[in-house]
Parts: sequence; structure tokens; C-alpha cells
Amino acid sequence: MEDSTSSIEVVRYKAAHYVEEAELVGFAGPKNDILELIFRYDIADVQVIWIVGAGGLGKTTLAKKVYESSEICAKFTCRAWIIVSQSFSPKQLLKEIINQLLGADSLKQLFEQYTTLILNESHLADHLKNGLKEKRYFPVLDDLWTMEAWDCIKPTFWGDNEKGSRVLVTTRSRLPMVTE
Repeated sequence: MEDSTSSIEVVRYKAAHYVEEAELVGFAGPKNDILELIFRYDIADVQVIWIVGAGGLGKTTLAKKVYESSEICAKFTCRAWIIVSQSFSPKQLLKEIINQLLGADSLKQLFEQYTTLILNESHLADHLKNGLKEKRYFPVLDDLWTMEAWDCIKPTFWGDNEKGSRVLVTTRSRLPMVTE
């Protein structure tokens, strides 16, 4: 079942990433609304913006248009596109976030540091949190399904970072959207 889920995720990802801007109808207004939310307040703390709706409404495509916008590219040099999905592995998810936000070398150094120990989720989360302290980052967490997934990711984005980072989340479910 996981293979078919992965195939569906690849198709959704490709569909969202290869649609030309000119082919999209009705995305300019919502895209601008989200960009306004991202830049409205000059808040140093990490802020989360949620795109919530049923499957097939274009949440991923809208998030892609925001992610690729010139405003986001100019303000956030540290960006990542993470597909969370229904069948996520916390350890794999954290590795992917580290790889995209901190780089493959950062993940390699972490593995070398823990050669004699088993590298667990806590090590990965701590490494990510420490690596993000001085960065202004913008990850998109696409297709978040559960509170378990959010609880796994959320702590890595809060703490000592006061650089004005933002996190964009797409989800089908109305999860309790608590950011503290």
C-alpha cells in the first residue's frame, strides 16, 4: 500500500509543479492573500500559515505558487518543499527536512557524529532546531494528515529563532492549529 501512496504523492507533486502560471485560473487572489499574511506583520517569531481544504481543491498548486514567488525567493534563501503524506515516518521526515533546509553535508556530519550510537528522532530534531537558529527559513509542509505528524515537526521550528521565519502547511483536516 505504501508504494501506491508514494506513486500518488509523486503524481500530485508533479502535477502541482509543472502547471504553468498562465494555465491557472483563480489562483492570483488566494496567492496574494497568503503572501500578505506572510509579510503583513514584521514579527520575528516563527509563524505558521495553514491552507485547509478537501482533496483536489488545489492546495498544493496554490502553495507551489507561493513557494516559487519572487517575494518568497527574495526574502527566504533557506526554503524546502516537504511532502508529509498520510503514511509518513517521523525519522525519514526529519531527515528530509534537514537535507533540504540545512543541506546534505549537515545530515552527513550528524550521521558521522553518531556512528557508535543509534541516531533517533530526538537527535534529528535537536540537530534541525540548532541548525535553524540563525536562519530565516520557509518550508512548505504539503499534505499534513495528522496531529502526530504536526507534533513531530512543530517543535523543530520553535525556540531561539527570531529571524522572521514562516511555515506554510497544506492539509485536508481541520487540525487544532495551535502554534505554541
